[in-house]
Amino acid sequence: MDAEESDYTDDDDQFSIDFNESQTIDDDKNLSVSKNYPFIEEFEINLIEKTERLQIRKILGSGSFGSVYLASCLSNYKNVAVKIELLGRNCEIFREHYCYKVLQGVKGIPKVYWSGCIGLSRVLIIDLLGPSLCDLHTKCNRRFSLKTTLMLIDQLLETIESVHDCLIIHRDIKPSNCVMGLNQNRSKLYIIDFGIAIDCHESAYEQMNGQNSFCGTLQFSSRNALQCKPQSQRDDLESIGYTMLYLMNQTLPWSDYSDIETILDSKLNTSVEEMCCGLPNEFSQYFNYCYLLNFLEKPNYTYLKSIFRGLFRAHGYQSDYIYDWTRKIYS
Repeated sequence: MDAEESDYTDDDDQFSIDFNESQTIDDDKNLSVSKNYPFIEEFEINLIEKTERLQIRKILGSGSFGSVYLASCLSNYKNVAVKIELLGRNCEIFREHYCYKVLQGVKGIPKVYWSGCIGLSRVLIIDLLGPSLCDLHTKCNRRFSLKTTLMLIDQLLETIESVHDCLIIHRDIKPSNCVMGLNQNRSKLYIIDFGIAIDCHESAYEQMNGQNSFCGTLQFSSRNALQCKPQSQRDDLESIGYTMLYLMNQTLPWSDYSDIETILDSKLNTSVEEMCCGLPNEFSQYFNYCYLLNFLEKPNYTYLKSIFRGLFRAHGYQSDYIYDWTRKIYS
């Protein structure tokens, strides 16, 4: 994967920009940055059917690599998400756009519209989605029920299997990167933020050459990732497991730690039984399987899904997609 390439514009999704009079644009369509952030106030997306003029409405969130804004189509008020990061940093947006384009059509992956440079920033435009599992966890007093957790993990495993089939490793699965859809898709779970994703060939190259450094989120990264080892499918599955434990238990055994050495030591020395204490045995089965996977070994996703689907049926749950937060938010 060549994350440095920036010109991923499609034939059917051409992008041009229209600015107000206080801003200027040069021959290369680069915006002269104003001191007011965000500096992009309005822009147009030229599609085959029509041209849509969009306006940034408000900030949705920000992190170490940029900010995400809500933007609206002025003709029909359709909303999209606009992610902006400053040039001079890691080119995560172009890597993310590459992954989204490869994954278009995969269930649980948002639609991407465009990515490119505007002035001193990189921009990515994707579908607007709903709240993250992190936000919903807070609304539900920081604990999900078994039913809600099982409905979520089934969707996560379905989506990550398709992502892996496209030879992409996410490397940063965590509650804030798992979000619900909106409106008719509000019961559907999506995986977002592929900024530090890697393809399997690149990861295998790192494995052969011993070239790697830590990337991810300490609390949810795999044990191999914390040891700065190249990641593969097994590491995404391990992160999914930590995510589900956190959502059910409010915490993880290493939640009180903040440095990589202490968290790694805790993950290496906490037994599966201790980690899954109080949870159905199926969670221990999941971790025992994931921990035994080799770097190049393809996981048996059917087996992993069957573990939790069997537990779902054993409790007599119905796949009605009524989550713990459904009545709190939508009633």
